[in-house]
Amino acid sequence: MGIPVRIFLNSNSGSGSDASTQRDLQTLFDKHACLVTFTRLAKPLNPTALAQSDPPEMAYIAAGGDGTVNLVASTVAGTPRRMGVLPIGTLNHFAKDLNLPLELEPAVEVIAAGHTRKVDSAHVTPLALPARTFVNNSSLGVYPAMVIDRERMKRSGRNKWASLVAASARAFIRFRCLTVEFEVDGRPRRCTTPFVFVGNNEYCLDGARLGEREHLDRGRLSLYLAPGATRITMLRLLTAALFGRLKQTSDFQFFQPTAFRVTCRHRALRVSLDGEVARLATPLEYSIRPASLNVLCPTPETIP
Repeated sequence: MGIPVRIFLNSNSGSGSDASTQRDLQTLFDKHACLVTFTRLAKPLNPTALAQSDPPEMAYIAAGGDGTVNLVASTVAGTPRRMGVLPIGTLNHFAKDLNLPLELEPAVEVIAAGHTRKVDSAHVTPLALPARTFVNNSSLGVYPAMVIDRERMKRSGRNKWASLVAASARAFIRFRCLTVEFEVDGRPRRCTTPFVFVGNNEYCLDGARLGEREHLDRGRLSLYLAPGATRITMLRLLTAALFGRLKQTSDFQFFQPTAFRVTCRHRALRVSLDGEVARLATPLEYSIRPASLNVLCPTPETIP
C-alpha cells in the first residue's frame, strides 16, 4: 500500500477541467496503490481544521501553482506532516527551485516514492495578527500594486500575458516609492525605495538564471532594495540584472538577515505573498524558520 495523500486541487490553475485533472491524477496514484482524497479549492476552506482530523501519515499535496503551494505550506509548516507538489499552475517557482518534475506522471512517482527533504519556510507577522507564510517571496511597494492591476485586467477578459505586460507598464508610468525603516545586523536603516523584496533564501541575480534559487535550506532571508531609485534607475537595474551585474551597482542593496522588522508611516501596506496580495497592518516582522517544511522530493541521485 502506498502513502495516503490529500490532494488540494486548484480549480483556477488553468490545467484543464477539474473532472479530467482529477481522473488523470486518480489513475496515476492508483498505479502506486496510494489512497487519494481530493479537496477542491473553489470554495472557502480551512485546511488547518482538516489537518486536525487527518492521520499524521497523510501527505498534503498542492495541485496548482505557487498560490496553492502557499496554502499547503502554511498548513504544514512546523509540523511533521509531509507535503508534495503537482505543478499544474502557471509559473511553479517553488517546484522548479526544488528540481521537482514538471510533468504529472513523474511528479506523482516522486510523491509515491516518499523521499522527504527538509526546506525552510519564511514568514511575515503583521501587527497583532498571526504570522503569514511564504515559500518563495514577499514584496512591498510597486509589485503588489502591479499584481492587483493584473488580476483586475484578467477578470475583465484579457489573457494573463497581456494583463501582465499592461500592468507592468502602468506600474512604470505611475512610479511611486515607499519610505521604510528597518534594522539589519543591529544597524537601523531608513530608505526610500520603489520595492522591498524579501526572498525565502537567496535569489540568483545572474542574467542567465535570474530569479532562480540554488538553495532553500540555508536558513537566511534575502532582502533587496533600491534606495532613491527613479524610472531611469530601474531601467539601469534591469539592464544590470540581465548582464549579471546587479550586485555591483550602487543603486541596489542586498542583505541576508534571519529576521528583521519593517516600519513606515502607513498603518497598513499591501503585501504580496507568493503572488497573492493581502493588506497587513504595520510594523511587519519578517523571519525564517529553518527546516520547517518536509517536502516530498526526488532523491539526489535522480536529479538531472
